[in-house]
Amino acid sequence: MDVVAPPPRPVGRRPRQLFETSRRGWLAMVGVCGLLTGSMLLENAAFPQGAITPMVWLSIGIAVLACLAAYPTPFLGLLLAVALSIANMLVPGMPHGGGTELITLLFLIGFLSFRLPGRWGLAAWAVAASSVGLSAALSERGDVFEIAFYLLFLAPAWVVGMLLQRERTRSAELSALAAELAAEREQGTQNALVAERARIARELHDAVAHSVSVMTLQVGVVRRRLGALPAEQETLAQAEQLGRRSVDELRRIVGLVRTAAPELSPVVSLAQLDDLVDQVRAAGTTITLRRSGALDDVAPTLGVTVYRLVQEAVTNALKHAPGSTVSVDLAVGTTAITVGVVDDGPAPGPVVAGHGLTGMRERVAAFGGALTYGPGTAGGFAVRADLPLDPDRAGAGRPAAPEPAVAR
Repeated sequence: MDVVAPPPRPVGRRPRQLFETSRRGWLAMVGVCGLLTGSMLLENAAFPQGAITPMVWLSIGIAVLACLAAYPTPFLGLLLAVALSIANMLVPGMPHGGGTELITLLFLIGFLSFRLPGRWGLAAWAVAASSVGLSAALSERGDVFEIAFYLLFLAPAWVVGMLLQRERTRSAELSALAAELAAEREQGTQNALVAERARIARELHDAVAHSVSVMTLQVGVVRRRLGALPAEQETLAQAEQLGRRSVDELRRIVGLVRTAAPELSPVVSLAQLDDLVDQVRAAGTTITLRRSGALDDVAPTLGVTVYRLVQEAVTNALKHAPGSTVSVDLAVGTTAITVGVVDDGPAPGPVVAGHGLTGMRERVAAFGGALTYGPGTAGGFAVRADLPLDPDRAGAGRPAAPEPAVAR
């Protein structure tokens, strides 16, 4: 069947709503309201002629309501704060002369400039400062310079809110960029994984097709030598026909995973490991190859995987630890073959696994084996693969295990 890479996951976070609320935001607003209430009570109690009258409580209530309303609906909160400041100046009996209403305006203009686009914050500052300044100029104690005073006094709130908003926007953009890069890196890994699986399928096809072809030829030879034995002749003819059909099916299946420009890799085997070692030595690297056990018991398809594992591990050593000594060990037991590749280069750091090790994990998992890699006991980097000689009993084809944190 077709091998398709999974679709990329959505990038970034869900965009925040304009007036989105949260528990922390409400708690912050309640804290601000408490500070404003205490400030207004202390302010009116400090004046000799002042007293905490019902008008004072009304002013406190409007200030608190303005702050609470500003969190879900900033414009309503600012409107209440402006109305409170104008009433304190023009309505007889309302507390006036202190700074609580100015603190409220400063806070709300800054908060609105932080939460809304820049032009809205600028408009809020201009309207609030002009309205309050004009009211102050029309009051008994005011003059025409009150407008300029309020414009200048409230300007820092707008500037601070705007700067905080830019910083928040920049942080959100960086977070989205980091998420996008992570998604692209993951997608690249998935694409490499699919390509490696296709390559494995092609190589296994070549090995299996060769074995089945040889088997079919041998059946044909036996059928011709049997002579006049009709029953045996028919049975062997059916086996020969089934073998040829199997080869055709294998060719069709591998066509599903073959790319538009197929990679023409030669069919390899364990017998070619000596050639691989000679090539590495010719490049100036010291390498040793030790073999033990009956290598003839290793199936051709498994031999392809062992060869590719050694090839990839040695390539990693040449790339990441140039000049080091590389040791390759193959040990065939009664039930499994163990492949070990160790170099004496510098120990690697904790990095994300690359495409090479990912492909090795996929190859080992296809045969139900286990792959481990990381810093060697005596330094350098070590790769070890344990592959069963009978993959059917070991659960071949299961998904690869999660990759370790240390890799090359």
